[in-house]
Amino acid sequence: MKLQGEVFRMRLVDRIKKHYRPRIGFYELAMLVFPRDAYPDAWNYSSNGGPPALVRTFSKGLKAAGFMRFNDRVVRMD
Repeated sequence: MKLQGEVFRMRLVDRIKKHYRPRIGFYELAMLVFPRDAYPDAWNYSSNGGPPALVRTFSKGLKAAGFMRFNDRVVRMD
């Protein structure tokens, strides 16, 4: 049986691969994967400052999908 976190990671990787296109911006792809109307809490900033809550999860999903963030763009790691 797959763990809930692993299922979420697989879904995240699938959505990243579905929406990826060359030269897409990090936050542009994040908006396609985590639409603000479907995931409003993911876009909230921390009360202590810092990036929105989704950035850490989305960055890990990018790495698992074979992509990385470079100069605020998403690029393949080949």
